[in-house]
Amino acid sequence: MKPSSVFWSLVRHEMAMKGNRRKGSQVARKWWMVYFVVLATAGLVAALYFALHNELNLPYIWYATLGIPYIAMMFGVNSIKREWDNETQGWWLTLPYRRSLLVAAKWVSSTLLTLAALAAVYIVGTVLATGIALGISGYSLANVGGFMIIGLNWLLPLAGFCPLLLALGMLIAASQYTKARPISPLLWFLFMGGCSLFYQNFNGFGIKGIVDQVSSGSMELLPYPWEMGALIVAGWLVTGLVLGLIAYLFDKKLSF
Repeated sequence: MKPSSVFWSLVRHEMAMKGNRRKGSQVARKWWMVYFVVLATAGLVAALYFALHNELNLPYIWYATLGIPYIAMMFGVNSIKREWDNETQGWWLTLPYRRSLLVAAKWVSSTLLTLAALAAVYIVGTVLATGIALGISGYSLANVGGFMIIGLNWLLPLAGFCPLLLALGMLIAASQYTKARPISPLLWFLFMGGCSLFYQNFNGFGIKGIVDQVSSGSMELLPYPWEMGALIVAGWLVTGLVLGLIAYLFDKKLSF
């Protein structure tokens, strides 16, 4: 089999998203779906209530996505952790492929799923805003245009940083199962604390920057300086180094 075929077979396996097989170790998947549906319904009802009273500024809907940076990092953690939860780490680590290939497959699958989730969030949000604009007086398609622009201003740069967030989450998990375990709490503190940077204002980006855009009614698409793109590219370079470190830990520093 060609190396590329092997790699994408590994990616497809990872995208199957097998959960924890230990009975009683976590809430059943169906209950997670119930919780999600309940929360989504509550959010929808709240949005419609305020919209019917003309008290909803449509871009405020994006505030429901404030936790995405942390969710992305935890997604990376779980991509590694589930091998130990399912007691398949021995099978996974003894596959006849380089550890770097195994780690890369996990990262690629997590990245693709995360980007798909971000796209779905944007589409669902846009459909909701459009429905409100068409069905409730006091709102117009012009409001939807501003909503879509602000959503892109938040989600597109976030998508650029997600590969790094996923890799850092994978490193946190890898440290727990290798000889780097003593520094695992420090990594949790540093990386999770680092996510707070997304709640600051970097030349208009970040939660505070998005709040300012909403308050000012900004209609400018991606109003960021070149440093934003440079940071994203630098993040991709760091991602490669982090993935290499994870592969090294599993290859040379594994702890049973």
